[in-house]
Amino acid sequence: MFDKRRTVAGVALASGLAWAGFADAQMSSLFAKAWFEAIRAEASGELPLVDFRQIVTRFSGFSPSKGGDQMAEYIAGRLRENGLESVTIEGFPADGSTFFWAFLTEPAWEGESATLTMVKPRVERLSDFAVHRVVLGRYSTSADVTSELVDVGSGMRPEDYEGKDVKGRIVLVSGEPQTAHAEAVWRRGAAGIVAMRTVDPDEPTLVSGPGLGNRTGVRGEVAWRGPSGEPPGFMIGISMRQGQELRALMQRQPVVVHATVKATTGSGEYKQVEGVIPGTDPSLKEIWIKSHTNYRNTGGGNNLTGVGATLEIARVLQKLIREGKLPRPRRTIRFMYSAEHFGSTYQFYKHPERLSRPLTFFSVDMTGFNQEKVDGAFRMYRTPHSKPHFLSDVGEEFVHAVGRANASSGRPSDGFDPTFAPTGSQDPFRYYVDEFWAPSDHEEMVEGSIGIPSLEFGHPDRYIGTQADDLDKVDATQMRRSVLLIASAAYYLASMTSTEVPQLTTVMSGYAQARIGRDATRAFTIVNGATRTDLPVAYREALNVLRQSITRERATLQSLSEIGLTVEAEKVVQRVVKQLEGVAAANDAALRDRAAVVAGSQVAEPRPSAAEQQLDQWVPVRSDAIRGPVNLWRPEYGSVWVAQKTGNSDVLGQVPLTKRGRFMAYEALNFADGRRTLLDIRDAISAEYVPVEATEVEQYFRFLERLGVVSIAPARRSER
Repeated sequence: MFDKRRTVAGVALASGLAWAGFADAQMSSLFAKAWFEAIRAEASGELPLVDFRQIVTRFSGFSPSKGGDQMAEYIAGRLRENGLESVTIEGFPADGSTFFWAFLTEPAWEGESATLTMVKPRVERLSDFAVHRVVLGRYSTSADVTSELVDVGSGMRPEDYEGKDVKGRIVLVSGEPQTAHAEAVWRRGAAGIVAMRTVDPDEPTLVSGPGLGNRTGVRGEVAWRGPSGEPPGFMIGISMRQGQELRALMQRQPVVVHATVKATTGSGEYKQVEGVIPGTDPSLKEIWIKSHTNYRNTGGGNNLTGVGATLEIARVLQKLIREGKLPRPRRTIRFMYSAEHFGSTYQFYKHPERLSRPLTFFSVDMTGFNQEKVDGAFRMYRTPHSKPHFLSDVGEEFVHAVGRANASSGRPSDGFDPTFAPTGSQDPFRYYVDEFWAPSDHEEMVEGSIGIPSLEFGHPDRYIGTQADDLDKVDATQMRRSVLLIASAAYYLASMTSTEVPQLTTVMSGYAQARIGRDATRAFTIVNGATRTDLPVAYREALNVLRQSITRERATLQSLSEIGLTVEAEKVVQRVVKQLEGVAAANDAALRDRAAVVAGSQVAEPRPSAAEQQLDQWVPVRSDAIRGPVNLWRPEYGSVWVAQKTGNSDVLGQVPLTKRGRFMAYEALNFADGRRTLLDIRDAISAEYVPVEATEVEQYFRFLERLGVVSIAPARRSER
């Protein structure tokens, strides 16, 4: 019998990527069904777990460290086994005192052993590194200490220590370990802390592995040396149950504990592993896919599921291309593995020519988790508003396509065509497509001075930072779906040409109209909640939301020019732009009418305030001397550098804009492209997050100017 679907699929293979078989709605119309089925047939959910198991059982996992070096060798070997080409390992030096740009390198650290034993009133082993590596805080130093255990409550506040002598002793804390460590060890001379876990009361045996130094970094401190260069002592974790029992016992009598730690700290290297699937045209920009390798003494799921997934993606695509089941893509696909944040950025510091190499970047972080066990869902994070790009819509389309196929309705008319793994669950696929959020490797790649369009694929894990963050929490079925989704999207991007643009723009137009609609809802909500008195300000903010929306959608479509457009493809893009501009104009008019109803009369075009008009006179220009994020919330790239530059350890307190969240200041700096004025930037971040005062924006950029991150020049009339 004549099969029309087979004919359509065959034509798609011969002429390009687009395929529009409505009867097979489980895959996107962007992608040939035969290619999708080839990837699905080859993709395994079990093989990534083999790599996961090998890594967590053989290597210590911190980078830089001896274990990190060993892990790099293992990954390089797996890439070579899978047939990838140009497999290399490059080392970037790290010593804990050297900066590259605003990034402070970490020293190599290797934990070898640690025990915590109660010796009075009875002998009982409380914690042992040999059982769970997670119990030893990173950068702990060697110790052999016996002391009375001192309960300081949370341990985070000076008042927790009133009337208590902790010098040279071991203290029990229940607050945030990093902050409690700084208060107890560095400010009061304690030998070390015992950190009890205070979350997951239904899982009392979970042991905390907090590491040292995250929150202390916002005060300009680092984990491996104190404010005056003193050693960090040690941090050992215990469970909530153990902590509660110790506190009850200490109310009746003294408790003496013995802590032993063996660990080394010194210079090392961040190792970055790379391997490629070569494209047919080496002159084209590449598709980069990265997973970070440093799982830092935990069970490993948080960071290493992405490593397993991307090794499988590399194997699947290389095998199918070698066997002729997939044509070799036009663009090279480059797989990368290194320390989170550091490796991604260090490579550009050492090799600035690489900045022009990638077309797009995927950060594959936590993925493949059993969604029921971790109470989570697969998430894709779009590019931030400062970097609108067609990549976000491509990623979203593939997420929705695989999501529809694995939904719980079970109706073929909905495209239900589930993908399972032989040893996995038969659970549905819960997923979200979210606005930009971090942290992961996409955070620095998409940052304004690096500017590579980047997505993050993740699966937030409630067990992060515990020994239960392990292989048991991963589901081969969800892992196989993740491999299928990401491999298909990457291969599409690597293969696409200008001939696919007409089909892609129809998909992008639909997503754009949905986003414009959501922005319109937000704008009308602002106006509807206004009184006549505050309407002028509310109307300006609402109108700003609408105009930033169409500006962003226009830029997203125009980013298609990066793949090289024919005259006909360019006409299609411009036609969709005009279509969206018509929708935006109608929303503008409707908002004006609604504002008139609230005001009781016609409203004028809103004007910026006097303070905002002052912002319009200045243009911040990013300095090439400091690339990458300068995120004041983060010690690894920002807060320590700023504290040293300003001589003020209260980093966040120096910049009021940081009080509006972790990423408003990040995005404000991203928008500093040498053309936008401070007012343009104020309006952009106000639309992306919440309205912000003009004074906060100016203070932030004047602060950055003093640090040499930007210069601020008068705006030229031609720029307005």
